[in-house]
Amino acid sequence: MSYTTPELLRDHAFFVQPSVPTSATSAPADPLSLQSKVTELEAEVGRLREQLGKAKGVNDVMWETVVQKVVGQKKDKEKDKIGVSGVSGEAGDMEVDGERRQKRGRT
Repeated sequence: MSYTTPELLRDHAFFVQPSVPTSATSAPADPLSLQSKVTELEAEVGRLREQLGKAKGVNDVMWETVVQKVVGQKKDKEKDKIGVSGVSGEAGDMEVDGERRQKRGRT
């Protein structure tokens, strides 16, 4: 069974016909109502930006808290690993007097 030309034309006409206008788009555009809508949307954008700023602030505080907690736990573990001489036992993570050696090749 093949797709016939009349079926193709019928389907093509269905998909390319303009959509039926809704009540919002069928009314003529009133410049005053359009300006009112623009003002309303700009105010909403302002409120959303404010909320985004607050959310970013909360996220930053949470992130700092987590980082400080993890760094504090790592420092506690490092203090436990450091022997009497002040140098940790692992060659890849040597510390002298609590200061980490700089890696070569970084600028």
